[in-house]
Amino acid sequence: ISPHMPWYEGHTVLDQVDAFTRPEGSLAKPFRLPVQDIYKFTAQGDDRRIISGTVETGSAKVGDHVIFYPSGKETIIESVERFNAPNATEVNADEAVGVTMTTEIYIKPGELMCRADELKPKVGRRFRANVFWMGRAPMIPGKQYKLKIGATKVATELASIESVLDASELETNHNKQQLDRHDVGEIILETHRPVAFDNRNDIEPTGRFVIVDDFEIAGAGVILEKVAETDSIFDRQIKQREFAWEAGEVSAAEREQRFNHKGKFIIVTGEPGSGRRNLAKKVEKHLFDQGFNTYYFGITNQFGDLDQHGAAGTIQRDRQIEILGELARIMTDAGLLFITILTDIDEFDLNKLRKLNEPNEVFVVSLGDPALGGAVIDVQLEPSPEIESAVEKVVEGLTSQQVFMDFSI
Repeated sequence: ISPHMPWYEGHTVLDQVDAFTRPEGSLAKPFRLPVQDIYKFTAQGDDRRIISGTVETGSAKVGDHVIFYPSGKETIIESVERFNAPNATEVNADEAVGVTMTTEIYIKPGELMCRADELKPKVGRRFRANVFWMGRAPMIPGKQYKLKIGATKVATELASIESVLDASELETNHNKQQLDRHDVGEIILETHRPVAFDNRNDIEPTGRFVIVDDFEIAGAGVILEKVAETDSIFDRQIKQREFAWEAGEVSAAEREQRFNHKGKFIIVTGEPGSGRRNLAKKVEKHLFDQGFNTYYFGITNQFGDLDQHGAAGTIQRDRQIEILGELARIMTDAGLLFITILTDIDEFDLNKLRKLNEPNEVFVVSLGDPALGGAVIDVQLEPSPEIESAVEKVVEGLTSQQVFMDFSI
């Protein structure tokens, strides 16, 4: 120690270097594999469905029980697939791999595969984070940004700012309303759909993210903790819409009396080739012939291909779902039986459509759609059903929910 530093009582530089401990390796942490893509083969009788991605931490082997988040779907690893390499029975951290499952479950790119016997990730739409802002424009509430975490890309908004550290002055401000360039802020972020993540202190690779603004990386951060989703931005927007909703002098009861039915949003969902489009149009025609006010909305008329797959299309698709829900709110408020088709939607999408369509209701017809999981289905049919019988079952379902007035059918 230098004689010019009598006040210092700590380690020397060499002692401090010797005192450093090696951090826990990625292999020792819980298994995390962000799903980058799903490959389906059909040539020469090959029916494999390979889930691919790079293992961030941990390991897993054939026979392990795994869960995908945020969907919560469970299955067992059947095989490890590699190109031009010896067969393997285990996958480890930092390896780019493909795996098949014992049961064919429906998941989307961006989900997080984890072992069922290990620490579960957090799943939610709100979390507290430390963010370093690099964007030319400030980060402000009310603006939509793109958040990238693992293989997930999702729209996000700044819900609140807890504190801001001015990096140039090293001063903390608890009243600032935006993040300026080079600010470090502790903030609350709210995503437009649930994401799976870990706290930074638990598993770093799945606890860090970047924020994109106008196609440029504008911020980077780490997740501190999950935050309760009370009074979300989306819920506030719905409340504000309903508070400001300007109604005419014709009540819903008067429309029901005139039309002999309630307004209803009817969604027919199923995979391509399941017959969902044909069924929706036949239901529209049948109800119209019975004297009811129906309208079939061709989804491609407004949105082109709404069935966009992959994480890259998630943000645009979420926005289109919101527009559809707002349109349904208007059409059902007018007393119509508003009918459309959807595919590749999940329970979260349906719940969002139900909220957007409030105070009117949604009626769901599923033609064996595997993506819906535990969602509430009003009429469940097999793919490519016999049309007349299927139409009859849909009408029976609507009747059981008292959509039609008693004397009108």
